[in-house]
Parts: sequence; C-alpha cells; structure tokens
Amino acid sequence: MDKNLKNKLILITYAIAIFYVFKNIFIFWNGVCKFIALLMPFIYGFVLAYIVNWPTNFFEKNLFKNYCKSEKSRKILSIFSAYIIVFGFCSFIFIIIVPQIIVSLNQLISNSSSYTISFRNFLEEIFSILHIKNFVQLDNLTEKAFTFLSNETFVVRFLDFMRNLATVTYNWVIGIIISFYFMFNKENLLHKLSKLSSLCLGSKIYKNTVDILNMSHNVVGKFIIGKIIDSFIIGVLCFIGTTVLMIPYSLLISVIVGITNVIPFFGPFLGAIPCIIILFVIDPVKALWFSIFILILQQVDGNIIGPKILGSSIGISAIFIMFSVIIGGGLFGIPGMILGVPVFAILYNLGSAFINKIEQGD
Repeated sequence: MDKNLKNKLILITYAIAIFYVFKNIFIFWNGVCKFIALLMPFIYGFVLAYIVNWPTNFFEKNLFKNYCKSEKSRKILSIFSAYIIVFGFCSFIFIIIVPQIIVSLNQLISNSSSYTISFRNFLEEIFSILHIKNFVQLDNLTEKAFTFLSNETFVVRFLDFMRNLATVTYNWVIGIIISFYFMFNKENLLHKLSKLSSLCLGSKIYKNTVDILNMSHNVVGKFIIGKIIDSFIIGVLCFIGTTVLMIPYSLLISVIVGITNVIPFFGPFLGAIPCIIILFVIDPVKALWFSIFILILQQVDGNIIGPKILGSSIGISAIFIMFSVIIGGGLFGIPGMILGVPVFAILYNLGSAFINKIEQGD
C-alpha cells in the first residue's frame, strides 16, 4: 500500500473516531467515570505505595544498610517499617485526635445557645456605646441550626455521605492490599513497564518521557511530603500556642489550621478565618489574641519553617503560586488547590527547557 494513502487512511480514521467521541461526549464521559470508579482501588493502592516508597527508600539506604547484608531482608524490613510508620501516624490521628475533635464539636454545638447570648450581649454593649438603636436579634440562631439538621434534605445528604464513606473504605482496604503488591514487586513491575514503553514509544520518545516523569516525581513528591511535614509542625505549634493563650477548642482549631496549611498561599487564611469567626462569637478578646498569634505563626512558617523544609523544590515565584492555586481550585476544588502548584511548576520547567532548546538551536 502506498505510504501517502496509508497516512491519509490513518488520519481519516482518527478524525472519525474524534468526531464520534465528541458527538457522544456525555455517554463517553459517563463510561470514563465508571471505568475510573472501577480502578479506584488500584489508584488508592498506587497513591499509598507512592507515599510509602519515600520512607522505604530512606530505611533501605540508611537505616538497614549496615545491619542487613541480605538485600531481600533489607527490602522486607524497610517496607514493613515504612507501613508501620504510615499506619501508626494514621492510627494516632483516628484514635487520639478524631475523638477529641468530635468531643470539641459536640461541646461547641451544645454551648452554642449560651455563646449566642453572650455574643448578643457583647454586641448590645458595643451598639449602646456607638448609640445604635437597630439591633439584629440572634436568639433564634440555634433553633435555625437544629431545624436545618433535622430536615429531610440533611438526612438524605447524611445517608449519601455514609454510602460514599462505605465505598471509600472498601476502596482503601483493597488499595492497601494492592499497595503491598506494588511495593514487593516494584522493581519487576517497573522493568516490565519500562520495556513495554520503550517498544511502544521508541527510544527517543521513551527517554524524554522518563526524564519528564523523573522531574515530575521529584517536584510533586518533595512538595507533597514537605507540605505534610510543614503542616504537621504548624498544627503542633498552633496547639501549643493556643493552649498557652488558653484559647477555647485549641485542638479543633489547631487541626483546622494544620490541614488548611497544606493549601499553598491561601491555606493559612482559609483555616484562620472560620476559627476567628467562631472565637469572636465565643470570646472577642480571645479572637483578637488568636488573630495576632496566627499572624505571627504564619510569618514564621512562610519565612523560616516552610523554606527550610520545602527548599527550592518548586522554583516558581509567588505570583505563579497564587495563579496556580486560583486556577487549580476553580477547576478541581481543594485537590486542585493543593496539586496546582507542583503541576504548574512541572509545566513551567518543561516550558523553560523547551525555550532553552530553541535558543540553543537544538
């Protein structure tokens, strides 16, 4: 067959396939979503294996290198040690911290009526000083909250949440098993994938793909691990500071601040604002002290703790970080806000490398 005719037939086939996909885009998208849902245990397993791989490599290259002469024994000990640390950390959160958070939330809800009254009295004093007569009554605030919690819509949403929780739990249980398989067969799987990719893509495209994946692995991995460590430290420091300042619900507030700190740039504000609002209703003076403390803490994090942990793993300016968080959050919500920065950093590095090649005439 003539080569030009063959290329034209391939081009026509691709055009028909693309037209069919766009014509049935909703059916196609639903099929993709169902397929991804079926793959979720494997996705969870890969994510867990990716996280566990970092401490595994550390133990294998540093801790057990001098104690285990057998490479197989060193690998098994490193993998199990890494899983113990990851599961131990998760168990600490769910067994120690989560029940305390639930207790704090229950106390906050049960005391909401008295907090509302005290806040109303505080506003009345302020308004009387300012000679303001019109005052918004807040007595029915708690009643409205309980009405919302008891209506049918909330019950339906709660049942949906429980069903989704059961599905996620099932996926994580299967994912944990799959992650063990990934970790114990990592070298063999990577070798086979490498050979298959090299045959399908060709040597030049395969080399470029491997370089991009290695760069992505370094940027994303270092950023995610660094952000988790940074946020954990900020959460602990926040708990210590709020305890010393006798801020109410210090554990709940510290968890909120620590978790939202994972989000670059806007995270500290997203965590601090609701906490300040809650504290302002409970005790405006405490809210003021907390605002000053959290401002100092975020300055320490942004100028000392963050740079020490993350270093130059991102390599982009603040304006690009803000841009990537806004775009990522607008497209994919909170996951997009977290992953938007490393993804943009990868694209930025690829663009810089492409421009350098053009300038060098390659």
